[in-house]
Amino acid sequence: MSIHADQRQHEVETAVEQQLKQARAAAEMSFEQMIAQCQTPGISVAVIDEGRVAWCAGYGVRQYGQPERVTTETPFQAASISKPTATLGVLRMAEAGVLDLDEDVHERLKSWHLPAVNDVMPRITPRMLVSHSAGLSVHGFIGYTVEQPQPTLPDILDGTGLHVTSEPVRLINLPGLTYDYSGGGYTLLQLWLENVTGESFSSLMQRWVLEPLGMTHSAFVQPPTPEFAARCASGHYYDGLTIRGGWHVYPELAAAGLWTTPSDLAILTLAIQAAHRGEHPLISKHTADLMLTPHIPMSEAGQFRALGFQVQRVGGSQYFSHNGSNAGFRCHLNASADDGRGCIVMTNGEGEWTRKIIAWFADAIMQAYAWPATQTEPAQADRSFDPAVTGQYKLGDQLISIELEAGTLKIRMPDQPIMALCQTDAATFQVEGLATIIRFGVVSAEQPPQAMTIEQIGRTLTAYRV
Repeated sequence: MSIHADQRQHEVETAVEQQLKQARAAAEMSFEQMIAQCQTPGISVAVIDEGRVAWCAGYGVRQYGQPERVTTETPFQAASISKPTATLGVLRMAEAGVLDLDEDVHERLKSWHLPAVNDVMPRITPRMLVSHSAGLSVHGFIGYTVEQPQPTLPDILDGTGLHVTSEPVRLINLPGLTYDYSGGGYTLLQLWLENVTGESFSSLMQRWVLEPLGMTHSAFVQPPTPEFAARCASGHYYDGLTIRGGWHVYPELAAAGLWTTPSDLAILTLAIQAAHRGEHPLISKHTADLMLTPHIPMSEAGQFRALGFQVQRVGGSQYFSHNGSNAGFRCHLNASADDGRGCIVMTNGEGEWTRKIIAWFADAIMQAYAWPATQTEPAQADRSFDPAVTGQYKLGDQLISIELEAGTLKIRMPDQPIMALCQTDAATFQVEGLATIIRFGVVSAEQPPQAMTIEQIGRTLTAYRV
């Protein structure tokens, strides 16, 4: 590492430490004690500058209360950063003639078929699936505990079976018209690739992406093999407790199943940047440009989906990004297409403090390297909410509780684990990891909401306060 890079790293660490001290009011604590207090036992970071890896660093421990430290070789769950990684494999296979980005996936699906709508099945293509424009449901997945049997992909897509934790993947909008984030779409893509090639998705990604790029600390394997698992970080819940068994298992590999490191994701990022310049020996400029060129607009002004990544233009440069959110893990990738910049932050926590730490690292890196500011999360308006939304609501015979824990609103349903709610405006929330939307009525100190609505799979259910 150069002296220049070492100085920049020190600037970043100092800026994040100052944010932690202000937030935790605990100047006597060490940096790593403070991140542990923020329910984030471990963090791993890679910074790209001037077209090369400037520095990588690990902080904290792989599991709370255990001595094994996070290093630059410690794999974390990449969560939704699995999607652009999988997309690169799809695009390389398309260029090799294994598949056509614009073929109808229904024609070569063998083991499962998307139900028709009124006896009609609109055409869905791989290009639509990797740009979230196929009109399919199921935003994301919550995974499975290590003790639970893993369902098959057809069972996951059907939303059937004793242990399936997600809703059925169904066509809910006309394909090709609008952006609607769908982990379900990537799961359909995973099954289709296996049907088309007769090869496991894990093997395909190893052959088309991970091995050729030299991503030696990465694997699309769920659960990880014992040898690989011995090096992995464990995930931690909002309260900082370690997930039983270390992590949830995600058979939805294309959507959420990659284990990797920031160092390996830096290799992927640098490869895309080099290919965009026409300088990569394995990835063509055409393939890279498909991942960097706006394909379909998102709801936020100036933000688009390309194939795999979210893209936006800032300060005259095109930036590409993706975030990840699995049970017990949060991560962030943001890079420029044109000037060799980028940062990757991976953590083994999932709470609001973890999100803040990721943002502090990203902001500190941008400040230290004088990068133009980018917006990698959708703009959100009013982030405040009135605690009056808490209480019990009755839906038919079910009693649903809305609870406030450590500043995070959560929903508790009969015979179900409590789940966190992500706020989108003052009275609207999304269940963490699911597409379910919850809305409360007008909130005021004098009159708390008397009802809440639950929206999922095109249905709206109303629960009334008791």
